[in-house]
Amino acid sequence: MNLTQLLLTGFGAAVLGAIIASGAEIGQKYLVTTKKQTQSAVLINLYFFLALISIVLALTLNQFTLNATSILLAAISASVQALGVYLTLKAYAIEDFSLTLPFLYLTSIFIIPVEWLLFRDSPTILALFGIGAIIGGAFYLSRVENKKGAWKFSLGSRLMILVALLYCVAGPLDKLGLQQSTSVGYLTWLYVFTGVWLVIWGWLLAKKSLVKNEVVKSFKNYWPLFLIIGLIIVISGWLMFNAYSTILVNYVISIKRAAFLIPILLGPLIFKEKNLLKRLPGVLLMLAGAIIIILFG
Repeated sequence: MNLTQLLLTGFGAAVLGAIIASGAEIGQKYLVTTKKQTQSAVLINLYFFLALISIVLALTLNQFTLNATSILLAAISASVQALGVYLTLKAYAIEDFSLTLPFLYLTSIFIIPVEWLLFRDSPTILALFGIGAIIGGAFYLSRVENKKGAWKFSLGSRLMILVALLYCVAGPLDKLGLQQSTSVGYLTWLYVFTGVWLVIWGWLLAKKSLVKNEVVKSFKNYWPLFLIIGLIIVISGWLMFNAYSTILVNYVISIKRAAFLIPILLGPLIFKEKNLLKRLPGVLLMLAGAIIIILFG
């Protein structure tokens, strides 16, 4: 099987999209930690570029859609995802990757009953073992870094548990929306509505003048980085949505979460995170779980 054939499969698209997406996570954490940009400024600017890039791509490919059901589902999903990405950046700003990203693996468990209710889809027994291995490895990583106790999670970890719950709702909504639209067309509306929700919430959470000044200043200083991250996210999102149309949502999300091993491993190099050797057992367990899902799901 050559590369083109592999990308035409759901698993191939999901794996490539997940690897690409890990670069976007590193870029966003860099902005809110190293460059000290506020979450609202980063997200509003980023989703401006995401909407612009996806609109251009949809028009170029002649895949811009105006299906009312798809647009409504995108608007609903965007309201959930806007809160999710905001909480994610808030967690990135206060915690290491090893105390945040692992908890997103819980989405693979949370989404199973949602997937069954909406689509009557059930994972295979071997896939359940794979999902269990991913979650076990993620818990090991969080436990190694967090010395407060088995169930006494830090604020950043608790935020990411909430994000995992939000994403298990958004994933099936996106799958329903994709049934009424092209992947690029739906992605366009999703990014547009997410940007709109972020602007609304940004105005509600802070003074209008403060938000406006932060957004404009951040745009002037870092627009090339926003553009690069935007391109990465659009390409990754397109690949992921292609995967949604052929395999279970929980498989796609599990593969995407498995690729978060990349920023976890790069964290010590980029953000001076510590104790990499202690994380390796959890890293290997999560990798094993991803391989089981890919090969036997």
